[in-house]
Amino acid sequence: MGRADCVHNSYLINNQSFHAVIEPTLEDLTQRFWELESVPTKKHLSPDDEACERIFKETFSRDDTGRYTVALPFKYEPTELGRSENIARTRLLNLEKRLNSNPELRIDYNATIQDYIEKGYLNKIDNPAPGPCYYIPHKAIYRPDKATTKTRIVLDASCKTSSSKSLNDVLYTGPNLQTNIFDLLINLRLFSIALSADIEKMFFQLNLNPRHHSFQRILFRFNSDEPIATYAFSRIAFGLSSSPYLAMRVVRQLADDERTRWPAAAWAADRHFFMDDYVSSVSSVSEAERLYHELTQLFKAGGFKLVKWVTNKNIKIPRHVGILQHSRNISLIGFADASEKCYGAAIYLRASQSESDVGQVTLLCAKSKVASSNNIVTLPRLELCAALLLSNLIVAVRDSISERIPINETVAFSDSTVTLSWIRAPPFRFQTFVANRISAINENLPARHWFHIAGNENPADIISRPVMPSKLVDNDLWFHGPSWLARPLNEWPIQAYANPLPVIELPETKTSTFAVQPIENDSDVLYDLVQSYWHRWRVEYLTSLQSRQKWNTPSEPIEKGQIVIVKDDNAPVLSWPLAIIEELYPGRDQISRVAKIRTKTGSYVRPIVKLFKLPLQ
Repeated sequence: MGRADCVHNSYLINNQSFHAVIEPTLEDLTQRFWELESVPTKKHLSPDDEACERIFKETFSRDDTGRYTVALPFKYEPTELGRSENIARTRLLNLEKRLNSNPELRIDYNATIQDYIEKGYLNKIDNPAPGPCYYIPHKAIYRPDKATTKTRIVLDASCKTSSSKSLNDVLYTGPNLQTNIFDLLINLRLFSIALSADIEKMFFQLNLNPRHHSFQRILFRFNSDEPIATYAFSRIAFGLSSSPYLAMRVVRQLADDERTRWPAAAWAADRHFFMDDYVSSVSSVSEAERLYHELTQLFKAGGFKLVKWVTNKNIKIPRHVGILQHSRNISLIGFADASEKCYGAAIYLRASQSESDVGQVTLLCAKSKVASSNNIVTLPRLELCAALLLSNLIVAVRDSISERIPINETVAFSDSTVTLSWIRAPPFRFQTFVANRISAINENLPARHWFHIAGNENPADIISRPVMPSKLVDNDLWFHGPSWLARPLNEWPIQAYANPLPVIELPETKTSTFAVQPIENDSDVLYDLVQSYWHRWRVEYLTSLQSRQKWNTPSEPIEKGQIVIVKDDNAPVLSWPLAIIEELYPGRDQISRVAKIRTKTGSYVRPIVKLFKLPLQ
């Protein structure tokens, strides 16, 4: 802890190194599995993410060429970093053993470092200044089978220093700004013209604030006979935990800064990039050409270069879901099913020119989950889980594409009558497991959108009872759903599930328990019940007839001619008389607090607080 000594010490060499592998626990692996299997949902910024965002806004800048400069988002003071040069030196010596044993690898590695130097990404530091710094160990990933770049340099910014802290330990990671793969693939399939591109050397297009160059130092020499030299990256380097955030955040900033000049490209940059890859689709060649031009100019303005453009001619798998320029009627159709081993959901997109036209139906996406292996979840519960998975998947699809195409109709199917009855029943009538899922399903997709389907027509049955790939490849039910989906909606052989099972016959219904004791005197019990009823009628009901507002809140006044009940504290409740308001007596503030009333026995003046207006008025 404290000030880090970064003076060059060539005589300190440790030829021993150690490698530790930490195996994740079974609980961690299980949690990661379920997280990966879940439907994408929107995430909110954590306090750390907000702090990282605040640092970016306060420190980024843009030069005259349009290129952005950013600072490393330190979460902790960099003085917490200990000495790192020794371990970096040891790692370099180990790397050189590999490089010297493979001349082709040494040539490629040297060429890559030299390319970094010539392009200004990496600068030699002749006299490294003392002070807080970090030396990043590096290694080679060698792929001799690749036609172009055979060698890739990987930086290890998670290597611990003498204080047991690494550079990544003291940096904010930043929020995940990448569009999730699910949304990218859904949007790629929407329209007839597909587009894909890549940002060339994305990280290296971001200048690093000179104050932080010392935290991206490396050690290197071009052959083992030379002295080891110190270099520092002047651009954002690979291997830092904050690098993906900084790169994507600059893309978002570029889109904001240039939105008025290239609005379509700015919109696409916000939504259709996964790190340095652009993936999307458009409805016409002219729109594709216009978007290509805008995106190229937008990224050029920020110092980036879009390369590796790909369009339909390079794609060999079925992709387009049938939406054309003249498609005006779009429907989402979902199916859910479950078995004892697994459950899942599939969503199809139906596109037609109008409601009365025959449409094209295509499988859009599907999701499956493995059932619990301990058999504690019943089949009805699994069917309900499948319905919940389908409703979540529909929300994810709807959120992903609704900005680009309007969804005219959403329909969901299940072959479980218990599940459909649950969805149409009030959640509070059931045990917690079922009640929570009923509420979530109805929040995602109300009960009126759910219909029953026969098991042999349910394509989700293929998920719950898996088939071999050889039988799936030509399965028309799987890729296009039941044949009648192509017909107009009013011709589908379905009807609303109007006769759900009675709640009392459904599983997981809550039961009520009552304590019963023998009655010794029937008349006493009846008397107590009557007295309890009249007490509650007087206290809870009668008082509700007379609204009570705060002194400064207007209330609905009693008016002349209205019928009221007159409270009499000296008489039983049933003897309280009815009366008609004959006259009101307002005070100086024009508020009436007493009134003249007429009963069957005569006329009286009574306080208004003793009068209860009947609700029929």
